Amino acid sequence: VLSIIVSLLILTFTFYLVISKLYNLLDRPIKKEKVKDRNKYIDFIFYRHPFKCMMITTLIVSIIYLIFYYPGVLTYDGKWQLNSFMRYWTYNDHHPAILSAFMGLLFNVGTYLIDNNFGIFLYIVPQMIINSLVYGYVLKMMNKMESPLALRIISFIFFGFFPYLNINSITYIKDVMYYLIFLFLFLYQYNHFEIDKDINTKITIKLILLYLLLMLFRNTGYYTGIIVTIFLSIMYLIKKNKIYLKALGLCLISILIFNTCYHKIILPFFNIKEGLVRERLSIPFQQTARYLNYYRDDVTAEEEKQILTLFTHDLDFIASEYNPYRSDHVKSQILDYPTNEELKSYFKAWLSMFKKHPLVYVDATLNNTYGYFFSEHRNFIGEDIGFYNTSTNKYTNVYFNSSTENGRNILQGIADKICHTKIIGLLYSCYFYMWILIFISIYILHKKYYDLFVYFFPLYITVLFAIISPVNGHLRYLYPVMVTLPAAISLIFYKIKNTKSRA
Repeated sequence: VLSIIVSLLILTFTFYLVISKLYNLLDRPIKKEKVKDRNKYIDFIFYRHPFKCMMITTLIVSIIYLIFYYPGVLTYDGKWQLNSFMRYWTYNDHHPAILSAFMGLLFNVGTYLIDNNFGIFLYIVPQMIINSLVYGYVLKMMNKMESPLALRIISFIFFGFFPYLNINSITYIKDVMYYLIFLFLFLYQYNHFEIDKDINTKITIKLILLYLLLMLFRNTGYYTGIIVTIFLSIMYLIKKNKIYLKALGLCLISILIFNTCYHKIILPFFNIKEGLVRERLSIPFQQTARYLNYYRDDVTAEEEKQILTLFTHDLDFIASEYNPYRSDHVKSQILDYPTNEELKSYFKAWLSMFKKHPLVYVDATLNNTYGYFFSEHRNFIGEDIGFYNTSTNKYTNVYFNSSTENGRNILQGIADKICHTKIIGLLYSCYFYMWILIFISIYILHKKYYDLFVYFFPLYITVLFAIISPVNGHLRYLYPVMVTLPAAISLIFYKIKNTKSRA
């Protein structure tokens, strides 16, 4: 125990020294580079044409990847959406149904024109273009905010050449478009509210559309939109800014109306079921399964009866399915659409068991979340370097060209080499991005940049969803944080600069 306490004190003191040093560096005035001293290539890329250079670079790299990975990388979730739309599998809103319909329609058009591969290709191409446009916008905004040149160069390399993002740009999965919209909305909103300060009807309509798109590409986009618009509204209510308040109010109302129409009209009209309840209950199900592993004999007959109103197998089987790092196996053992009474019955047992052994619930939660914070945990096993294989079956016969296999092996080998290289390999770990976010969040609170803290809410909400997700340390759930951090750091430098100029 003494050694643990000593280690904790040493690590805490070391962390304090590092944080203090980094914060002092942030507080130093940024030396403005003279135009005449700039390298001509640096000047061309980062000062004169940041949007075009970033856009063209990312698009070229994506095209190179697509040549070798034609028609694009089809993930399991992408296949799920296609098969659901085709009604081969149950069509529900686990993955946003409208997006599944859009993907399915393009797939059918491509299949009709040529084959299944071309159906996938028709979705990948616009995604690649949007990918390059959004990253171009990010570098353009960094230039506008006069972000440190080093940050811009790092961001250029990160967005343009990081294999994880390169392969994502041609990956058939909802998450890619979601984080691109998330990133664009994050910067676009801040730009018009805090930099240009030019909110008008046209911009408000664009914001509304962006929030609605956020919902259409991921179900969590609804909660992100609601929470962000509410807290921004509160902030501008305190500031007594009626114009901003009106714009945010319209965004909030639009989100609520669209969500109601979506669930009450659109889904029933097309006979699409709601998403499964189990997807929102990973944590309590993990807690129950771990409890059954350690305290099976303490479960009363009444508790067992209450648990089995929800689960489809006996307690021993539930316990055997427990995986500390992933809840999918346990979740699959419950009813698809339990009634409110069945859920209430289960949670009575859950609460009763918690009162007897609360620490096992804590252990279950930590075992399913520590990978987002802990340094020895890389990305989810099997997807550590991203998606490089196509998930196909008899309904979606998609395949890579055998003649380009050597090129694929080279690209995958480069990604694997980077992933397992010291320091730079951190880019493939959740905790790297999580601790950067924690560090900059503490800094903005320390500096009392409370308005900036509110603008960072989308990132914090993403972290919350990652923590309650079914998988421990899955980088896919942190995509929005990963790609938005360069922009978030730029906002901090912009805030520092403007705060000092007003002082």
